[in-house]
Amino acid sequence: MKVVRYVFLVPLTIAIAGFSGLRLLVVDGGSMAPLIQQGDLVITSSLGATDVGPGGIILAHRYGGAPGELLLHRVVERGAGWRITKGDANQSSDAGRVADSAVAGRLLAIIPLRSFATLSSVAAAFAGHEHIGVSISSAAGATVTVESVALSGADATGRILPGGSATWRVLLTPCRPTIGSCPLAQQLRIDASGFSPLMGGSASALARALRITTRCQDTSTVDAVWADSADIFTADWLATNAATGLLATTSSPLRCDIQVAVLGSVPAQGLTITLPLLWGP
Repeated sequence: MKVVRYVFLVPLTIAIAGFSGLRLLVVDGGSMAPLIQQGDLVITSSLGATDVGPGGIILAHRYGGAPGELLLHRVVERGAGWRITKGDANQSSDAGRVADSAVAGRLLAIIPLRSFATLSSVAAAFAGHEHIGVSISSAAGATVTVESVALSGADATGRILPGGSATWRVLLTPCRPTIGSCPLAQQLRIDASGFSPLMGGSASALARALRITTRCQDTSTVDAVWADSADIFTADWLATNAATGLLATTSSPLRCDIQVAVLGSVPAQGLTITLPLLWGP
């Protein structure tokens, strides 16, 4: 008897969905596991959706996503007109705050079915994971130490998608000036010889969709402030102009945050890229 009532519940929900602010969607992804699995049906309502606080689950237009792309995640923090969301199975919160205008609904019910592929889908996970790495080579006695790595908009595997970012905090120590071997000013920069081939390779879509920002602090000065030193869009990369890859210039030890963010809608191909950097004279 329960099975019969359950079977008829689904078409009834579909029939009323267009008339009462309800949506019936099939989940594409696993970032809300174990509560919501890939292929499950979810019912959401637009009524009272912006009132959902921490602990509740909302349907929202994904930050940095394509038009109409939706994300079903849990609210973990809320402020005036915004909230931060996170998938239960993800290791970090989603990139960007979700404004009231981006909230499309709140979760009402979960129907654990796997056979409604023709229904509209909602991403409950990052559906095209991108892995971003950084390699830093130093020369002529200059040294670099990676102190920490922070991810924003990462899933449980540590991969990010458009709107997400990775930030490396590094300690840069210049070489000691000696006559004829170590200039006073030294640079942190993108290695043109290593990066240019990426722009035309299999990961070119990802290589052209990065925003690289740096901010640095002079560690030789007590209570030194952090200062922005670069903001580069790789879509504007010009190998013949070295200035396009310059991230920082210094004659003193620096602590820098190097943030690499993925912009736009990169094809979901599981792309991997390592950004090559150089530090030193």
